[in-house]
Amino acid sequence: MNVAFGTPKYVTEIQPETNTVVLGDVEDLLRNGLIAGKINSMKYPEIPTGIETVTQIRYNDPGTLARLTNLGKEVQVEFMANVKGVAPGQSVVFYEGDDVIGGGIIMKSLK
Repeated sequence: MNVAFGTPKYVTEIQPETNTVVLGDVEDLLRNGLIAGKINSMKYPEIPTGIETVTQIRYNDPGTLARLTNLGKEVQVEFMANVKGVAPGQSVVFYEGDDVIGGGIIMKSLK
């Protein structure tokens, strides 16, 4: 980009429909939820609405307590604490205790 801002900037959003890259500060990376698609439910026939899980968004992520809402082909995840670095295309996994109840692909992060 060849632009000096004086402080580090991070890509917080990519808007392909307008060919726009949105930059922000490190705190702008925090998200309180996500929409996941390509859901694979393992423990239940489908992800139950209202279930609380520990939700992991990266391999080394310890996970964050979250409440899930089944939207049909997608699941909305509402984190109980803000999470840094939720990025579309990453995997997301839902845990109930030691059980993996399912997972999917992050389609969209929510502020």
